[in-house]
Amino acid sequence: MGINALCAVVILTIIQILDRSEAGNCPNLQQKLKAAQAELERLKNTGQCQCNCEGLIPGPAGAQGEPGPAGAPGPAGASGPAGTQGEPGPAGASGPAGAQGEQGPAGAPGPAGTQGEPGPAGAPGPAGAQGEQGPAGVKGEKGLAGAQGPPGPAGPPGVGLHRPMDCPEGFTKNEQLKSCYKFITDTKLNWFDALSFCQSLQANLVAIDTEEEQAYLADKITNGAKPKEWFWTGGNELCGTWKWVGGPSWTTKNVSLYLNWDSTQPQDNDERCLGLLHYSAYKWYDTNCETRAANFICEINLS
Repeated sequence: MGINALCAVVILTIIQILDRSEAGNCPNLQQKLKAAQAELERLKNTGQCQCNCEGLIPGPAGAQGEPGPAGAPGPAGASGPAGTQGEPGPAGASGPAGAQGEQGPAGAPGPAGTQGEPGPAGAPGPAGAQGEQGPAGVKGEKGLAGAQGPPGPAGPPGVGLHRPMDCPEGFTKNEQLKSCYKFITDTKLNWFDALSFCQSLQANLVAIDTEEEQAYLADKITNGAKPKEWFWTGGNELCGTWKWVGGPSWTTKNVSLYLNWDSTQPQDNDERCLGLLHYSAYKWYDTNCETRAANFICEINLS
């Protein structure tokens, strides 16, 4: 491009900037205008622009005229053709197999089969041979009745009860009760040995037949014998019911005319001999005949 042509281009650029400024379409007007003027000045100083540039630089802008009416809108552009559909992508890889489901419930059992026909009954076995009958035994003759023997001789007379007129030595006499008593406190024995001891003295283990006799014995124990110990009597349940054991002075008799049991006695257990117990005011207690050693009382009835 020649020098004058380059100068013309710069001048044209300045004119376009000014036109755009008037139309309101030139942003950064001052900056662009200064740049264009500087370029034109450079061309002139270097001798590259020999044209007369005076009058080309515009003066200050005049007052802005009234805006013209808005132009009619242009027609809408035609739609472009639809793009062609791309090729389908490759099929995706198969996913992993799903987890196995739980086993379903067992099926219901099928109906039972029909019962087969019963087989024929087996033939009965042969009967066994009957044994021969033995001969009948000979019936013996009835024997004669034996003759009755003569009566035996009479037995010796029984021993009478030992009931003396007075008490033997060592016994205490009770005139009202008509009995003699001996309190054994220096030898403790079980019930059976106490019975043997009294019988060796021609006496019985004591039997308490009345309230007066009970009171007499309790008083003698409390005021002289052994006030805080047991004493055996002749009472026992060795044959299923309570009795006073027999001996030289009387035969065995029931405990029925007079009773003086403690409120807790007698108990249904294996304690089958009767004792007088100090801490119950010498009321009657059952206790074990064999294992408990105690004092005891011997008695002789007077005639």
